Amino acid sequence: MNQQQLETEDSGDKATEPSAEQNKLRDAYVKERTYLEVVEIELNRSKIIMIDEQGRKKRVPILPEH
Repeated sequence: MNQQQLETEDSGDKATEPSAEQNKLRDAYVKERTYLEVVEIELNRSKIIMIDEQGRKKRVPILPEH
Protein backbone atom coordinates (compact mmCIF):
# COMPACT_ATOMS: atom_id res chain seq x y z
CA MET A 1 0.00 0.00 0.00
CA ASN A 2 1.16 3.47 -0.63
CA GLN A 3 1.07 6.41 1.82
CA GLN A 4 -2.07 8.00 0.36
CA GLN A 5 -4.12 4.82 0.83
CA LEU A 6 -2.98 4.54 4.45
CA GLU A 7 -3.97 8.15 5.17
CA THR A 8 -7.39 7.59 3.60
CA GLU A 9 -8.01 4.50 5.71
CA ASP A 10 -6.88 6.30 8.89
CA SER A 11 -9.18 9.26 8.28
CA GLY A 12 -12.10 6.89 7.66
CA ASP A 13 -11.63 5.34 11.09
CA LYS A 14 -11.81 8.74 12.79
CA ALA A 15 -15.09 9.60 11.08
CA THR A 16 -16.86 6.49 12.38
CA GLU A 17 -15.45 6.35 15.92
CA PRO A 18 -15.76 9.34 18.27
CA SER A 19 -12.52 10.37 19.89
CA ALA A 20 -11.88 10.25 23.62
CA GLU A 21 -12.36 14.02 23.81
CA GLN A 22 -15.73 13.78 22.07
CA ASN A 23 -16.85 11.01 24.42
CA LYS A 24 -15.73 13.01 27.44
CA LEU A 25 -17.52 16.13 26.20
CA ARG A 26 -20.72 14.20 25.44
CA ASP A 27 -20.71 12.52 28.85
CA ALA A 28 -20.15 15.85 30.61
CA TYR A 29 -22.98 17.47 28.61
CA VAL A 30 -25.43 14.68 29.46
CA LYS A 31 -24.44 14.78 33.14
CA GLU A 32 -24.84 18.56 33.42
CA ARG A 33 -28.11 18.55 31.47
CA THR A 34 -29.52 15.97 33.91
CA TYR A 35 -28.31 18.08 36.84
CA LEU A 36 -29.97 21.17 35.35
CA GLU A 37 -33.29 19.33 35.08
CA VAL A 38 -33.06 18.35 38.76
CA VAL A 39 -32.33 21.96 39.75
CA GLU A 40 -35.29 23.24 37.73
CA ILE A 41 -37.59 20.72 39.42
CA GLU A 42 -36.32 21.70 42.86
CA LEU A 43 -36.87 25.39 42.12
CA ASN A 44 -40.43 24.65 41.08
CA ARG A 45 -41.04 22.93 44.42
CA SER A 46 -39.55 25.69 46.53
CA LYS A 47 -41.51 27.51 49.21
CA ILE A 48 -40.73 30.83 50.79
CA ILE A 49 -40.73 30.97 54.57
CA MET A 50 -40.18 34.05 56.72
CA ILE A 51 -38.78 33.88 60.21
CA ASP A 52 -40.03 36.54 62.62
CA GLU A 53 -38.15 38.11 65.53
CA GLN A 54 -39.18 35.29 67.88
CA GLY A 55 -37.80 32.62 65.50
CA ARG A 56 -41.18 31.36 64.37
CA LYS A 57 -41.52 30.25 60.78
CA LYS A 58 -44.25 31.85 58.69
CA ARG A 59 -45.06 30.59 55.24
CA VAL A 60 -45.48 33.26 52.57
CA PRO A 61 -48.26 32.28 50.16
CA ILE A 62 -47.38 32.91 46.54
CA LEU A 63 -49.72 32.51 43.62
CA PRO A 64 -48.09 30.29 41.02
CA GLU A 65 -47.53 31.78 37.62
CA HIS A 66 -49.72 30.58 34.81
